[in-house]
Amino acid sequence: MSVLSVIEGIVYKVMKFLKSGNINEAKESYVFVFHICRHFLELLVKKPEEFTRLMVILKMAHEAVREDKFITKRSIYYSNPILFKRQSVIDPLLSKICKELSLPRCALKINASSKLIVYGDIYLGIGYGSDVVKGNNLGIPESLFKSGYEVITSKCLPQFILIIEKDTIFRKLLSEKFYEKFKPCLLVTAKGYPDLITRQFLAQINYIHPNIPMIGLFDADPHGINVFCTYKYGTTNPMMQNEDGSPIKISNLQLCGLLPSELSSN
Repeated sequence: MSVLSVIEGIVYKVMKFLKSGNINEAKESYVFVFHICRHFLELLVKKPEEFTRLMVILKMAHEAVREDKFITKRSIYYSNPILFKRQSVIDPLLSKICKELSLPRCALKINASSKLIVYGDIYLGIGYGSDVVKGNNLGIPESLFKSGYEVITSKCLPQFILIIEKDTIFRKLLSEKFYEKFKPCLLVTAKGYPDLITRQFLAQINYIHPNIPMIGLFDADPHGINVFCTYKYGTTNPMMQNEDGSPIKISNLQLCGLLPSELSSN
């Protein structure tokens, strides 16, 4: 069943219950688009405002999937700020939708604004289009990600890619001429915990060019190791997976720098 069919099935059932005027029937209806959406109808009775927010998100996701374009959580919020009140309410709503529909966020064509910053030797393009990013550029155009990730191509390959946990360390390495000393290379940061776009970007390069070493520079504490593991192994969060439900991971990522096992209790 396609994403469009699932969303349309939800809306059809909701409209059917609303038209019948028997809202209580929604609370008892568990045979509904393969049992996955009963909570939507329960919310119609228990939490009508949250239900309305979910339906707005589904409407925008339906339009994005139909038109094959990406939208951001920010654009969802600004479509109706009076209804959503604050942008932070969108994440738990998206989690609920992804869980109920068993779909990752990328299948709904919804992204967060990118945290990704890169610096170094790489050219990126979409299909047969022109190059959109080339060396020594700190930004990646949103248009690259709105076009999808499957067809990223690259040339002028770096000898290695250094993934840096913290933006302050990323900036410090640039100020100390790390790139000039070790070029051709690529420095990447998501300024902390990696977002979906950063992980997809690196996983795609890793898939196309598995021989390029990927090295991770993270804090030697539980949080830093957690960030490293998220890059390397992915996550079980259904919002942060590939469209087929597989983890977005960088299998050959190697941890460098000080390790917890090297710290002395003295």
